[in-house]
Amino acid sequence: MLKLDDALYGRVYGAIGWPGSLPGAAVVVGEEYSYEPGTYTRHMHVFTAYRNYDLSEIFRNCVDLTGSFKVDRWFARIDPAMIRVLWQFNKEGRKERTGTLQLSHAPHSDSGHIAYHMSVLKKTMKAESQCLHGVGLKGINVLNVKPEEVAVIHDIDAPDVAALAYAVTAMKNIKAQRHKEHVAQVQRGQEGISATTGY
Repeated sequence: MLKLDDALYGRVYGAIGWPGSLPGAAVVVGEEYSYEPGTYTRHMHVFTAYRNYDLSEIFRNCVDLTGSFKVDRWFARIDPAMIRVLWQFNKEGRKERTGTLQLSHAPHSDSGHIAYHMSVLKKTMKAESQCLHGVGLKGINVLNVKPEEVAVIHDIDAPDVAALAYAVTAMKNIKAQRHKEHVAQVQRGQEGISATTGY
């Protein structure tokens, strides 16, 4: 639970888009605890977006953001090369006591293609049902992705868009009860999430 700017957030998720020709990105999204009056809509807000080509710097920033925003879970497409870097980062973090990062496999991200995630993301941004706020303020250019590109776009083609899309899709796909069970596991010291097993 996070209180920020007089709003209460029941879930805070982060996600990573891997670097390619563009810097990788880490995005944090919070979901308001209460429904919008008269609806079943919970509004989501983009808290921050961080970009860097250096994976270790991205991971270090994620550790910091976890503390700043009480991030419940981090998501990414599980890529073996990237996870090897994460393994080394966590090894050093345990040794130096600088913190470690656990990643869950982003839903429906096996191929790296994000057409499904883009459809979920754009639904949350429609004017008549907008429930995602702060995207433009964080410099994430979702609307720059052309319709003809959506079917073939890969997460490394637009890492910040992918990170946002992964976080929002996780919010939409993971039931609140499942989230509560995960939080209870963490509080009991049974993390239950690894880079290889996902959920």
